[in-house]
Amino acid sequence: MKHLAALVLCVALAAATPVQAQDETRTERVKFPSGSTGTTVSGSITGYESVEYLVGAQAGQEMTVVLKSENLSTYINVFEPGTKPGMDEAISNGSDDGTRFEATLPSDGDYLIQVYMMRNAARRGETARYKLEVSITGARNAASASKAPSAASASGQVLDWPARSDATGEVECSAGDATLDQWCEFRVVRNEFGATIWVVKPGTDTDVRVLYFESDAWSSDDDSKLSGDRKDNDWLVKVDGKECYMVFYEVIWGG
Repeated sequence: MKHLAALVLCVALAAATPVQAQDETRTERVKFPSGSTGTTVSGSITGYESVEYLVGAQAGQEMTVVLKSENLSTYINVFEPGTKPGMDEAISNGSDDGTRFEATLPSDGDYLIQVYMMRNAARRGETARYKLEVSITGARNAASASKAPSAASASGQVLDWPARSDATGEVECSAGDATLDQWCEFRVVRNEFGATIWVVKPGTDTDVRVLYFESDAWSSDDDSKLSGDRKDNDWLVKVDGKECYMVFYEVIWGG
């Protein structure tokens, strides 16, 4: 009977002990409408939830981020490419810098903007609805450009590559249908989520398409409609029915 009573007491205590839910984080890619230098995204978080927004940019550009929320315990942290929350130091910390970030960017790649609530509001399970305004203006600075790989077009112009890349080469490509009858030069910068690929558009010497690959999904630096057809570990990427690229596994992940 003593053992039975002890077991009942343990079960009762376990049932009465509150269990704190694990932090929930979701990641989203910020895309600007074609021809614009900024956009506004809306969202909400509850308790210990957070949202991590990825924004591709280049060294020397100006980034401005403004968070607006009626919940005054809502803030942002900003991380430079290759760093992330819980592992690295932010270049802008909400507890010190508040809800606005404005700076000249130091490097190329995906910047991470983390929207979160302070602990006092999070532990009460409050909900924060917010709007996040993101803009990127200007070209990369001359110092960055001087370090960038460059390629002269047929007209003698220099293509706008990232200042650094993890790999360079050519991918099969075509204009219009997926005939893949051309070769397009590319640069790739890899990250833990996937990769950002700069590639010369087929049939041009000066136009560069920026492709983002993340969680088996493709997007671009404008509002073009993309589709990705997986073929084994490789991808046939189609852009608005006007551009096609065969992107091999090694381009994205290396190896």
